[in-house]
Amino acid sequence: MTHSSSVASLSKITSTSLNAYENERQPPSRGSISSLSAALGFPVSFFSAPAPAPIQQGWANLRRPSKLASRQRDGALSSATLAASLNPWLESRFHLPQPNVPRLQGGSPEEAAEAVRTHWYLADAPIQGLVPLLEANGIRVFSLPLEFTDVGSFSAVHSGTPFIFLTSQQPDADNRLDAARALGHLVLRPSTGQIDWRAFETETDRFAAAFLMPRTGLLAHMLRNATPERIATAKGLWGVPATALAHRLHGLGLTQEWNFRRALAQVKQTSLSRRDHATSETSALLPNVFKALQAQGLTPHDVAEHLCLPMWELNNYMPGFDLLAFAPPSAGEIRSQSAT
Repeated sequence: MTHSSSVASLSKITSTSLNAYENERQPPSRGSISSLSAALGFPVSFFSAPAPAPIQQGWANLRRPSKLASRQRDGALSSATLAASLNPWLESRFHLPQPNVPRLQGGSPEEAAEAVRTHWYLADAPIQGLVPLLEANGIRVFSLPLEFTDVGSFSAVHSGTPFIFLTSQQPDADNRLDAARALGHLVLRPSTGQIDWRAFETETDRFAAAFLMPRTGLLAHMLRNATPERIATAKGLWGVPATALAHRLHGLGLTQEWNFRRALAQVKQTSLSRRDHATSETSALLPNVFKALQAQGLTPHDVAEHLCLPMWELNNYMPGFDLLAFAPPSAGEIRSQSAT
């Protein structure tokens, strides 16, 4: 999403007029729509299409919502709304997995994580592909543009469907933890009443650690009093940052205090803490969907046109893969707009 001041500069439309358009106090003229289309790179049809049902702040499980600038929050929610608008179009053409996310309140985050693993038949093994697992259980997973990285991955229930929005195109081990926290929001969030967000974030952090690193699994892999070198080996298996694995072992009482501090210090001082230690998470569902559409003679360009979006924007929402793989050469190159 482009800042309003930048839009005003690029489109030669005053900020006052833009504000009036956004708040529906004044309809834009045809000339203004053409200027906005050229400035933003969105088709003219986008500005006259019916607006999709918005994902409201109250429906979204944003991390640290009180600390987010309103521009960041509103931009991320608007982008998530556009990403989610793809879902009903896909559901009208394919039988997608139905939601299978248990709602668990009252127990500890550790118990909830174990219950979800049991519900999803995961036992205590490492999770090799978190995004495909979420998709297989009816959670729609999309990426958001890189400009919303500081917002963090978040979840929402929209029109009865659970969503998780990843705020990096190529999630690493840290983003796996972020996505697991977003799952924790879906599982643990109370259906009614006020939420103490600070306490709730602590609970979702604990849920994510327990979900990705179950106690019995860590014991089975002989990680009691693990050395920094052993943590370096094991972090890739569990798909988590080395520091997260060290903290998890310490929190479970599987390492003594002196060993934990030694391991943590060494992890932070060496390459063990680099962010190149996990394979990128990639959607399994969406590439299959676009492959099926391709067999029906439909290209990503056709889908983008139906949604009144440019292809580069639709491509922003694809977790871990490029729509160009499903676009014929005649469709043109997808322009990268991540930096604008």
